[in-house]
Amino acid sequence: MKKTTTRKATAKTATRKATAKTAQKSVESTKKASPDLANKIGAGIAALGLSAHYFFGPNGSQHQKKAKTLIAQLGKEHAAEMGALGKKLMSEWKSIQSDSR
Repeated sequence: MKKTTTRKATAKTATRKATAKTAQKSVESTKKASPDLANKIGAGIAALGLSAHYFFGPNGSQHQKKAKTLIAQLGKEHAAEMGALGKKLMSEWKSIQSDSR
């Protein structure tokens, strides 16, 4: 019976050591985050806030109407290109799908 308790204790110790190593690795990985990444995240958050203010702030309804007309105009100008691209992507997707079976 002593051997089984020793094995259980050894297994618990091994598990604790593995957990401690994993925790240490996760702390080390957060230390390695580059300042460039933080700058990119900050710029993304700022851009999101500015666009939200532009579309939902003062004069937001006017800005939404301008964006809607611009998107409609671009859609009309590039409808042929978008249709051709859609057909090309659909044929590629079907060929990949049939190859995987």
